[in-house]
Amino acid sequence: MLFQTHRTAGPLYRFEKVLDEMNSGKIGFSVKLREKDEAKELADKLTSFNKNLATKIRALTATHEEINRIISSEGDCGEKLERIKRLNADAINTLSFFSVADE
Repeated sequence: MLFQTHRTAGPLYRFEKVLDEMNSGKIGFSVKLREKDEAKELADKLTSFNKNLATKIRALTATHEEINRIISSEGDCGEKLERIKRLNADAINTLSFFSVADE
């Protein structure tokens, strides 16, 4: 009975710690459980969400950096504006994956 409690309580503790890390802005890592722990499917889903979110944030960061390079560069303003518009469309496409629930 004690082992069963640890196999359930351990993952719950780990999930709490992972969610605390995510809430503080640290993302992109895997949720690791012990071999005989319960809730491995939930851990896999949380890992998938965490890595997917990290991928989207990296894409938005890269878009932001490219826009800053374009703004700082020499060249035709019209051409720069078109490049920025394309990058903005990419960012909107990345953001469209998410929806925010009304509270």
